[in-house]
Amino acid sequence: MNNHGSDSRPVWLIMLALGGSRSRGARRCLAGYAACLFLLAAGHAAAGESAATAVANSSDAVAPAIDVARPLDIAPQGAPPAELPPPIADSLRRLPPPDVTWQATYTYGEPAAAVAPLPGSPVSAYCATISDAPPDAALAPSAPPTGLEPMPGSYLTDENSDLIQIAPDPADPWSSDPFGRYSYYGSGFSPGASSWMPGSGDRMGILTFAFDGIDPPEEGKTTWGLAADWHLVSGPRQTDMPPQLWDFMVQVGRRGRLDDFWSYDIAVRPGWFSDFKASAREGFRVPAHGVVYYTPSDTFQLLAGIDYLDRDDIAALPVAGVIFKPHPDIRLDAVFPRPRIAVRGGERQRWVYLGAEMGGGMWAIERADLRGDVVTYRDYRVNLGLQLDGEKADFVEISYVFARHLEYRSGTPSYDALDTTLLRFVNCY
Repeated sequence: MNNHGSDSRPVWLIMLALGGSRSRGARRCLAGYAACLFLLAAGHAAAGESAATAVANSSDAVAPAIDVARPLDIAPQGAPPAELPPPIADSLRRLPPPDVTWQATYTYGEPAAAVAPLPGSPVSAYCATISDAPPDAALAPSAPPTGLEPMPGSYLTDENSDLIQIAPDPADPWSSDPFGRYSYYGSGFSPGASSWMPGSGDRMGILTFAFDGIDPPEEGKTTWGLAADWHLVSGPRQTDMPPQLWDFMVQVGRRGRLDDFWSYDIAVRPGWFSDFKASAREGFRVPAHGVVYYTPSDTFQLLAGIDYLDRDDIAALPVAGVIFKPHPDIRLDAVFPRPRIAVRGGERQRWVYLGAEMGGGMWAIERADLRGDVVTYRDYRVNLGLQLDGEKADFVEISYVFARHLEYRSGTPSYDALDTTLLRFVNCY
């Protein structure tokens, strides 16, 4: 059987008839008929081969529809094209919201002729950009990346013909401000904060230099870092305090999401807090916090947890409250023990906030009579903060510090310092 021509059996029958015919006229007639059949068969075969060649070589050949049930990132043959968009398989996510229809503005792939000799073979597909325009809307023009050509159709459907969102996950709306989704970092612990509390004599001043290598934990990862604080103490007269105090800390933390609504933030900061003249063992503490967040929407959040201070005066504090964002430029953190209200505005779109917190610390020290002791300092602060740069989470704070209290583990009479102010530079909130 010939795939490109007609059936050749009539031709062979005519040839047998020619051999058996005794009439010269009859033989001539049959020979002419056979020649016509041969010409028709050859014409059909040539036409079929030309059509196949045209389909294989045409640049307008219809590329195959993308079947998401098969792998979409089939490795291209030969050198990869330059400046490729992300592979579709790397950006498949979830179904779009009910009121949104997602579509790829253009999908590009290897030219069919470069992948296989025949149309219909799988190709390496890449998605350029995503649009939430209605399905019947005209797509924005897009130039194909080098070495690729547009693929017909701008939709990806599953085996049930339901549209699949191929857009990357949208930006977290809780990351649109410098305070973020995980806003609680532990009472009395301000990462990267150098500060100056002016004072002398009975007002007791403290100048703190922070050497911070602790970054906020990345979501879904366990991270760690080192930090040190150097406190220079001036005063007080009524009780003896060493002129220098040190904090050396290691932080291990993790943040992550349990599902679309629940997330968590945990951190442990073991360290030595001492003047390193007395027993440093007494200055070892393990502050930590664990907070669970419930985020049902882009504007409302509940949180609850515990802040473990590991101090003689207050061992731990509960953490509870709500966070509300009625407007992208307004954020209210009604959270104990660190409430805050923040507003963004001005030409440079900088954040300003008013908040409150408890400060202080605990250190192992050597007293004036060379006895070892442990001192705990506590105060309360009302903070006014201004963002230095609208693009970064750098703040300068000025605070009113009151209810300042010193107490000693040895039972020495406690001491209440006078109110003062605080200037603090926060590198990373």
